[in-house]
Amino acid sequence: MTSLEKMAVTRVLVDIANADGEVSKHEVAYMMQIQSVLGITNDELVRSKRMGVTESLTVLKAMLPHEKALLGYMMHQMIHADGSVDQEEKNIFVFVCLMAEIPLPS
Repeated sequence: MTSLEKMAVTRVLVDIANADGEVSKHEVAYMMQIQSVLGITNDELVRSKRMGVTESLTVLKAMLPHEKALLGYMMHQMIHADGSVDQEEKNIFVFVCLMAEIPLPS
């Protein structure tokens, strides 16, 4: 993934983690795992917070199909990381999938 793609992915995952108003230690641990696996630098993490929604969705929409599938999986895992599924988390998931043209699971 490019630096821009990593920042867009980070932005979405952090938004999902924050959706219910509190970030659990499990969500933090999952984000740290993603940061390590994808090689997301601390600078990219910080810059992702300044990335606008439109910019991040534009970047995500342009990603390759296998990257989009991976993002769908990562969003699903983040939603379930804290052991409870919040409606706002699901709303973000569906919105991102529709706007970035990521196939929704059936």
